[in-house]
Formats: sequence, C-alpha cells, structure tokens
Amino acid sequence: MVVNTFPFCEESKLRDKVIWRCTSKKTNCKARIHMLGANVVAVKGMHNHPPRAPIT
Repeated sequence: MVVNTFPFCEESKLRDKVIWRCTSKKTNCKARIHMLGANVVAVKGMHNHPPRAPIT
C-alpha cells in the first residue's frame, strides 16, 4: 500500500484489523496505519525520512 508516496507493508492482522508499517527499515521508521476493514482507525508515529519520489 502506498500513502502520499510512502510505501507501507502489512505488519500484523487479526480478523478485520490490519496494521500497516512504513517499509523504511534503513531509518527505523515508526509510522503505522491501523485499519478496520477499509477504514483507517488510527495513524501512529511520524515518518523520519522524506517520501519516495513519485513514479512517472
């Protein structure tokens, strides 16, 4: 999943709740998105790196 050019990958899943984490392991980024079904229920942490350049 990509949000505002920041890539996220699935970190954990329990029934309908999915936690996505930023894929930037190099900077140990703590940004997370919590979703319940198709709805975002929480955004936690902040990115500690610039976004990726958009693909053109």
